[in-house]
Amino acid sequence: MKKITLLALILIATVCTQAKPCGILNKATETNTTQHAKNMDNKVTIKEPEGYYIDENGISGYGDDLKIIFSSVPFNGGDGQMANSFTSASRIYAKLTATKGTLKDVLKIADNDDGIKIYLVLYNEAGEKIKRFVSIAETFALSVAQANSKSITLDILPDPAIFNSGKQSDFWVGAAFAYGHNQYNFTQNGNYKVGLFVTNEKLDDWGKPIYGDDIVFANYFTYSFSAKDAINIVKESQTISDAKNNAVKNAITPLPKQWTEKSSNLVMGFTQAQLIKMYENSFADKMDAHTVVKFHASSSNGGWTVVNNDFGIPTYRYSNQWYTVFIKYANGKTCFYQGFGLRQQYNGGGTYGAAFIDKNDYYMTDCATMK
Repeated sequence: MKKITLLALILIATVCTQAKPCGILNKATETNTTQHAKNMDNKVTIKEPEGYYIDENGISGYGDDLKIIFSSVPFNGGDGQMANSFTSASRIYAKLTATKGTLKDVLKIADNDDGIKIYLVLYNEAGEKIKRFVSIAETFALSVAQANSKSITLDILPDPAIFNSGKQSDFWVGAAFAYGHNQYNFTQNGNYKVGLFVTNEKLDDWGKPIYGDDIVFANYFTYSFSAKDAINIVKESQTISDAKNNAVKNAITPLPKQWTEKSSNLVMGFTQAQLIKMYENSFADKMDAHTVVKFHASSSNGGWTVVNNDFGIPTYRYSNQWYTVFIKYANGKTCFYQGFGLRQQYNGGGTYGAAFIDKNDYYMTDCATMK
């Protein structure tokens, strides 16, 4: 099977044992799909939040319920070496702490929440936005234990060695930022500001997301950039990507919450059968005989999110509803699940092309649990 590296997201898991042989997807290479981190120059056209504030203690957002701090060393249960100023040769880590209740309380994480969004924004010294570093599906699903805890830790520009020692933070959120160290975003050496944003959708009384009215918390740090560090930053990020890939190799992933949840109504104009057929046809080679054990659609009011280039011109849009398929191969030994959405390329003149599949990573799981 062709190796696919996702630079901004969790990497593909494969299994190579007697019980779970390789060739999971019949040596299929993915076609008509997108790899989000390859397209770092695009940005999502979401209005920058207003009304949040940042004080000298790192309390930020619409209130003081979430504290965001930064450090030059991993937190490892403490507060690291707190700092708000770094160079491009620095290691950078972050920690989110709920000051009232748990992270679930502060971020209004629902039981069926698809994940919180965490992204970085680059500003020049005058405070003007240069770039939002976010990929389409860069959401981070907290485990039940994480959601019910007071804090989680984040890697922004970490030491790659921690990924081989098992001491990495809860989430790596700096991939897109690292790969964005180029002359288009950093036009010259000097001081910049970087904002870390943590957002989640508000829900109405029926548990449905209220689009365009997100919970937002943020804090920022000063970033002294030198072009001589850029190559190493990108190189180290690739090393981390490889390390993450090796870490999940041969791993069996527990079934996600979508397995037990009831599927929501389809709102993008396609039937379940059509979506499954589009998914199956998105591979270059025909998949081996298999069964779709379950199909899950996320809660959504429908609609599309438009992605513009740096000139404000639309390049494509993606669906606001996400789907998960659970697959069991006929041999009864190979099972996996994968999330996907829909995407349409912009054709100009206010029109978009035909919808096609926009896949996330796939995860191997124990067939015995998929009943």
